[in-house]
Amino acid sequence: MDGPAEVPAAEDLCLRAARRLQEASHLDRGVDIRLTKRIPVQGGLGGGSSDAATTLVALNEIWGLRLAPSLLAELGLELGADVPFSSWARPPGARVSGSA
Repeated sequence: MDGPAEVPAAEDLCLRAARRLQEASHLDRGVDIRLTKRIPVQGGLGGGSSDAATTLVALNEIWGLRLAPSLLAELGLELGADVPFSSWARPPGARVSGSA
């Protein structure tokens, strides 16, 4: 797995998400991730967090892991505070407009 040249692999959230899911599920499977960015890399717009969340959800499906969204959220939280918020789950105490 390789990421954009301007982002070191240790900081690439898609790569980190895939590797974290491999570790958590004790898998040695690989994946070819291709991402086309339409917003600036490291622009502070939450794109990387959304990419990481999407990677976790997609690989959970592709690899047939059937991990609960709450576990995916926990793994995402290890990658960054806003990764779980970016996609499928609300972290404890988070509020979304219009929700209770």
